Amino acid sequence: MTIYQTAFDRDRFGYRFVGFQFSQDPGEPVVWAASILLIAGLLIAFFIPCRTLGGARIDDEVLLVGLSGFRGEAGRQVFNRLEMQLTDRMNEKKSSLP
Repeated sequence: MTIYQTAFDRDRFGYRFVGFQFSQDPGEPVVWAASILLIAGLLIAFFIPCRTLGGARIDDEVLLVGLSGFRGEAGRQVFNRLEMQLTDRMNEKKSSLP
């Protein structure tokens, strides 16, 4: 519940008066929940790395290119691991074909 002061003045006899309005916003929990989700999304965006791969299949060869997020030695290791996983999956699918 929120209290707003809506008026203050003197009446014709010189007495002071004040007007208050008591208000309750039923949508307030929705606004708070959306604010918390926004902050959580920002934290996730800053602390979880975003990586982008580009790929092309030429004959039986697959060419992978790290477009973003693969910097330094750690990025190279992650890229190599992803490349190995993709190669393994493609070999599994190729061997399961009749």
